[in-house]
Amino acid sequence: MKVLVADDAPIMRFGIISILRQYCPQIEILEAGDGAQALEILRGEDLDLALLDVRMPKLSGLGVLEHNDTEVPIIMVTHSEEPAIIQAAMRGGASGYLVLGDITPEEIGGVIKTCLNGGMVMSKTAGRGLKAAASEHFDIRDEVSQREAEILDFVIQGMSNKEIAKELFLSERTVKNYLNASYKKIGVNNRNQAAIVWRDRAFSVDLACLEVGAL
Repeated sequence: MKVLVADDAPIMRFGIISILRQYCPQIEILEAGDGAQALEILRGEDLDLALLDVRMPKLSGLGVLEHNDTEVPIIMVTHSEEPAIIQAAMRGGASGYLVLGDITPEEIGGVIKTCLNGGMVMSKTAGRGLKAAASEHFDIRDEVSQREAEILDFVIQGMSNKEIAKELFLSERTVKNYLNASYKKIGVNNRNQAAIVWRDRAFSVDLACLEVGAL
């Protein structure tokens, strides 16, 4: 296996790499000291996994996620416990989020195995942070009816009124009426604004779907 470890703090990179070499001696390890270098390695090397810090110079870990156009699983390994950052990382496509201090060296092997098998990993602090962040966004669903919420869910998938009507066995006029009724309730004036607000504030995560492994 080939794994990238990206962190701007040399001592942190050294610690993570030492653990990897101790518990996963078969791994080939590449290093990056900033996000731009990490992205370059992601695109240029045949990696199996990447471990990234959130806060790095030139390009943050979240920035790497945003620009990453590879299929390499990425785990955020960081001190950052802020719910908004955890949520942004998972929305950005991270395969996991580990808060340093939550995990033991012995658990690293299980984390890697889980991600390589297509699972997702979260440390306990990250899981609580993600749940808190998601809970803050549930309230907007309480502002609209169940049918309006259902239609808005389709809107952020890029479906037209005609497609939504066909999916829900409604007329296009009925779909339009539901949408118009929802705009005032969520504080927007048109479809595009509704899509942006709904995508940002109605985002939710089913923590039961996250494979935590030994964490």
